[in-house]
Amino acid sequence: MNMAFHKQVLIDKEVLVNIVSNSEANRSLQSTLQPEPLHLLLEFHMQSATGAPVELLIQVTDESDPQLLLTAVISEKSYQSLRSSQGLLVDFKNFPLLFTELIEKCF
Repeated sequence: MNMAFHKQVLIDKEVLVNIVSNSEANRSLQSTLQPEPLHLLLEFHMQSATGAPVELLIQVTDESDPQLLLTAVISEKSYQSLRSSQGLLVDFKNFPLLFTELIEKCF
């Protein structure tokens, strides 16, 4: 049986990001980093019939580099592992909203 899904776009905009390589992260940065404009898409997918949360999609792209596509899909099942390893206190249903609020505070 095929389930119908509803998607809710939480964030869909260009953001400025400082990209730091591992070698730069391990030493003191003497020069100022130049922010790179990247596109951030954050979607919450829910079952249409029940509104139950299904997954969170996080996607980062760069208009100037068509080969750059970073995607993470966090399902309720995979969130439990993330929650445990990171010591998160929020449940999956509330995670997308709190994650969105955290990202918005960065702007």
